[in-house]
Amino acid sequence: LNNRWISCRFGQSVVIAHWISASEIQCETPPSMSDVGSVEVAISLNGLDFYSSGLTFAYNLISSIVSIYPSSGSSSGGYDCLIKVDRELRSAFKCRFGSKLIEASYVNSSFVRCIVPSLQPGSWPLSITSNGIDFSPSDIVFTSYEASTVRSIVPMMGGISGGTQVFINGQDFDESSTCYFGGVASSSPLTFISPTSVMCLSPPWTTGSLSVPVIVGDSDTYAYFEYMEPAFISAVSPLSASVLGSSVLLLSGHGLIDSSELVCVFGESLQTTTAHWLSTDMVECETPRQQD
Repeated sequence: LNNRWISCRFGQSVVIAHWISASEIQCETPPSMSDVGSVEVAISLNGLDFYSSGLTFAYNLISSIVSIYPSSGSSSGGYDCLIKVDRELRSAFKCRFGSKLIEASYVNSSFVRCIVPSLQPGSWPLSITSNGIDFSPSDIVFTSYEASTVRSIVPMMGGISGGTQVFINGQDFDESSTCYFGGVASSSPLTFISPTSVMCLSPPWTTGSLSVPVIVGDSDTYAYFEYMEPAFISAVSPLSASVLGSSVLLLSGHGLIDSSELVCVFGESLQTTTAHWLSTDMVECETPRQQD
């Protein structure tokens, strides 16, 4: 029955209902008379006679966000965000990043955890809710940014002692980023060349030869860097050759690898020629022409 006397009663407080259909009405909750707690809900068709629904409505204090960690991250999302609230949580919560509502998982009485959704780069108001309707104040913001991209690295391998200068090509690099080799931070701050190029020193690796992913900051792509046991040369034949160059040398040693980056380096001038890999114990090089 649709009339202006249809009412809802929450405990002892009565409010006018909005008729929607023969099976549904809508009521706006009045302020609680006893702060936190549950009250019985009853309805009336004439504003005088109330009929108990057998249901209760719970009043809770709205929690506010105190802090968030991390407070920024890649716009691709998919990682955890820990949210601290100002009072004990009494029910299931959801997080809202901008307009995106995400289920929260309970950590303890002061913390919830949410998975950051994919967001456009920018700052997004963050709030929490226990019912999907009433949200905490949005004084805390989460900042999303375009994730950097790693496309290639040069060289692609280096010694386990670390210290190899690795040039990384990609996009959206910045001066504050850190390079990681298999989750281990570079042994020194990166050298920023441009938004598409940086140089990092490989950190030492203690677990033997291993191919590890290299990322910059929160990049969502990576390239592989291979750690190698130290190689050494024990013999060279012949021991002398023409200053005109193009003489073939055989170098014997250990730990030599077949790589397109394999070169022979001559003298203090650091002249290089391409090395031809023959085995793990031998490579072949042509001597460079000596400079006057």
